[in-house]
Amino acid sequence: MLRQIIRVANLLAGGALASLLFGYALSAAEIQVSSVPSCRLQLTGQIESGDFQKIAALKDTLVINNGESTSGSTICLNSPGGNLVEGLKLARFFLDEGIGTRILEGAECQSVCAIMFMMGNAKGAEVAFLDRRMHANSTL
Repeated sequence: MLRQIIRVANLLAGGALASLLFGYALSAAEIQVSSVPSCRLQLTGQIESGDFQKIAALKDTLVINNGESTSGSTICLNSPGGNLVEGLKLARFFLDEGIGTRILEGAECQSVCAIMFMMGNAKGAEVAFLDRRMHANSTL
């Protein structure tokens, strides 16, 4: 499915639409170690080119394995979206590494952030399962 999304994005990339989809944000997302117990990292703000590298550099902080699965590897999302290509890289990273996603009360996760949220999962040697949660008072 991610390949289909990337294919559609590539087809749409042209002129003003490309500027809208791939345009650079005024400020990058803030990525930090989370103070919320249910999240190891927190991403807040518009997704911009370079955000994937920031999160990949924090992989050792984000990805943990309790011996059975990566269920403790979670990121809280609060973003209006942003750079489509960068968001798809993050979505693939979450899927490949077994990173769960959370949207906390009052937070939003729109546009490419929603794709990132949907990739939340956990995996281990003998298990693999969806691991995404959103509060009823959040926006997806």
